[in-house]
Amino acid sequence: MRYREFLAALRKAQKEAAQHGVQLCLIGGMAVSVWGTPRATNDVDFLIWHPDRTGLDRFFRALREAYPESDYFPITEGMIARSLRVAYPGGLHINWIEPRYGWQVEMLQRAPLIQIGRTALPVIDVVDLIAMKLKAGGAKGDADASNLFQTIRGQPTLVQRLQDVASRLRVDRKLTRLIHAKR
Repeated sequence: MRYREFLAALRKAQKEAAQHGVQLCLIGGMAVSVWGTPRATNDVDFLIWHPDRTGLDRFFRALREAYPESDYFPITEGMIARSLRVAYPGGLHINWIEPRYGWQVEMLQRAPLIQIGRTALPVIDVVDLIAMKLKAGGAKGDADASNLFQTIRGQPTLVQRLQDVASRLRVDRKLTRLIHAKR
């Protein structure tokens, strides 16, 4: 997929969410890349929220009607309540992810707007992304958290904020090991 097609699909997805009053923010591998630690990924992950859950029901239904080949996962495990994987024109796959926990919604709501090409897109804050990756765990999540931590290591204010968020998510011991790891 070319960069222009990628940006066009992002804009289309953002417009679809806005039409349904759905808030979104970029998470996952693309967000890791935005914050300065590029890594390969073959899809885009959006954390989404609507103040009325029936609003998300309508959004998922509209996407499933517009993209009948999409994959719907009504019940999932871990941090995801449900999700929908949509193949957009040009081949970009977007995962629309409903969060399971209130802290995820808080992260979504404080996501800063980042300019990607000519598109301004909410991207999960780097501190929140590190904490989320620590919470998700696994080899890829831990590697992402470690790489992202290196980008804030010399910034005491961000490290302190990360410690606060990690404590709230009960991943503070994992973070302590990360802080003391030799790089």
